[in-house]
Amino acid sequence: MSFQRDTEGQENQPGRDRRRLVYRFYLSMLGIAGIDLCFAIIYQIPFARFLPTAMILVVLTLTGAHLIFRPIQNFLRDPEAVPVPNRSIASLSYRCTALIAALIGTLAVAKFVLLPHILGFDIESLLTRNELLWLPVLHTLYYTALIFFVMVDYEAVLRFRIYIWYGALVPAAHGRLLYRLLVAFTVTSLLPISLIVLHAVEYDKAAEFRSLGQDIAATALALAVTLYFVTRSLLRPILALDQATRSIERNDLSVNVPVLSNDETGHMADGFNRMVQGLRERTLIRETFGRYVPERVAAAIVSSEGKLAPTSATATILFVDIADFTQIAEHATPDQVVEILNEYFSAVVEPIEKNNGVITQFQGDALLAMFNLPMPDPDHAGAALRAGVSIHRICSQRRFAGVVLKARIGIATGRVTAGNVGSDKRLTYTVHGDAVNLAARLEQLNKQLGTHLLVDEETVRRLDESASLEFVDEVKVRGRDSTVRVYTRKENVSSS
Repeated sequence: MSFQRDTEGQENQPGRDRRRLVYRFYLSMLGIAGIDLCFAIIYQIPFARFLPTAMILVVLTLTGAHLIFRPIQNFLRDPEAVPVPNRSIASLSYRCTALIAALIGTLAVAKFVLLPHILGFDIESLLTRNELLWLPVLHTLYYTALIFFVMVDYEAVLRFRIYIWYGALVPAAHGRLLYRLLVAFTVTSLLPISLIVLHAVEYDKAAEFRSLGQDIAATALALAVTLYFVTRSLLRPILALDQATRSIERNDLSVNVPVLSNDETGHMADGFNRMVQGLRERTLIRETFGRYVPERVAAAIVSSEGKLAPTSATATILFVDIADFTQIAEHATPDQVVEILNEYFSAVVEPIEKNNGVITQFQGDALLAMFNLPMPDPDHAGAALRAGVSIHRICSQRRFAGVVLKARIGIATGRVTAGNVGSDKRLTYTVHGDAVNLAARLEQLNKQLGTHLLVDEETVRRLDESASLEFVDEVKVRGRDSTVRVYTRKENVSSS
């Protein structure tokens, strides 16, 4: 049984199924009369004595059921014009139980007391005084409990169909599972035992044997009918929750569980749906957040409940810029410039994120990425170099919106500090330190040295021997007193 809403909508749900749901309600209510007939046959009650009260029960049950079910029936006939009658649905089983309790109690008194007196029939020739006292009570208690579980089961079906057809979740009313279990125990254990004990102490052995056989047959029928509806009414909500939980385990957050009962399991379903809604919102926020904040930073912020503390660590910084992009932009329309940059950034971001890099800034046609923050990566220098090599390869192998682009790349390693910077209302995650400035300077030095990728000596020290780098020059970098030894990949030594 699926608990997903029918996405095709109610237009494709034939009215015939809604009418069947109405007929099912009335047949469920009339089931009491059918069971009463079975008991009359078992106890060999003359049809002439059974028929008057049976007809009265049928008429009064249909009349009361119609009054109770009318708001729900109006909704099922015209769901577009009538709102979902949540209150009528939530109280359906209780109101139907109260109706049957009143009818059966009244008719039991009439059947065992009033009618024999009116018809001049000596009821004491068939029943003892104890039976006359307790049979109406047992009679009323059994039918009341039975109709309760029958209507709880029907209410669950009704709630489920309304959810499937219209996506409406009927809230749970105030009920207790403990009371339901006590009623189930009473109707399946205490009442049958009471009936057998009552007959066992009243008759002689010969009559007792015949009566005991009737009691056993009646008890078997009562238990079969009751257990069927008891198990359905108790298990339906639990199975619905179990299936919805399995969907969540498969990361399917589109699921909702219909509220099928009015007890604690119904409140659990309400809470489950609120939890799933919270997960959906959390996922949406994280996905949206990740479009404006680096995904790994967004994940760290979410996992730390928004308290991402500043961190200082040795990290490798990668700075990438497009060569001669100012001239390219001068000969292109604004739309073309945006298209070129979108295609370019979409291509170069992939190798950076693939190598566990975090992009902290887009500056015009340049970007700044860091490795080893906020998540540690022991091979941050190698990861940055692999990302830089991939970016250079991508630019040499394809066009972006029909334009050839050349990337200049600077890579430097050093102690940096990363954290949220900004105002109380808006923050950005960024990185500061000498390595950041050095990576930017190296990117610019590519012009002077005729290279596409430059790496500082500190990064080279952290690379394994398989890295195909060669020394280029020892240069003076603005902002530093000492010179910096820079390296590049052998195949990248060419004129820009």
